[in-house]
Amino acid sequence: MRRHLTALPAAGLAGLAGLVGVALPVAVSSPSYAAGCPAFRLADAQDAAAVFDGRVTGPATPVRPGGAITYPVTVQSSYSGSARGAITLRLPAGPCQTRALKTGEDYIFFASRTGGRWTTAAATRSVLPYKETLNQRLHALLDKPAPPEVTFGEPLAGPPSSFTRVAAPGGAMIIVGLLGYVVVRRLGRRAA
Repeated sequence: MRRHLTALPAAGLAGLAGLVGVALPVAVSSPSYAAGCPAFRLADAQDAAAVFDGRVTGPATPVRPGGAITYPVTVQSSYSGSARGAITLRLPAGPCQTRALKTGEDYIFFASRTGGRWTTAAATRSVLPYKETLNQRLHALLDKPAPPEVTFGEPLAGPPSSFTRVAAPGGAMIIVGLLGYVVVRRLGRRAA
């Protein structure tokens, strides 16, 4: 009986160690934010200079030890702003900035452009893992109707219209206006 009781805690500890071994890499690899960071608000996308989803195409490059890092990112689609193609994105140091982005993964970025540099905000959550539901919500929030397309073509073929053909409608309106004026003046004299 004693033998089974000592085997049970050992088996329980082995199982717990296995769970920690599986859960630890998952926790480390997912973006994490400090407890003091403000909660993510979709409305913050309206204040960002550029909102886009992009794929991280290479490893992080530190700007300086313990400071900002940069990632090469290829913009997949832009919700707002002018981010296009392959860019270098700077993630400043700060507790609200996720810093462990995976190469080959897609993320949604809220960024601004200072000079020639794209930068995410340090004080708010500005990098989020790409999710189709978030993609749809951002499109609904930020999509503006496209301006109508204007196409220019060749002018109509044939000889130009004559002056009398172009001026006739205007002349007819002048004559009708004068006749109306005469009628109103006559009716005004009779009433007086």
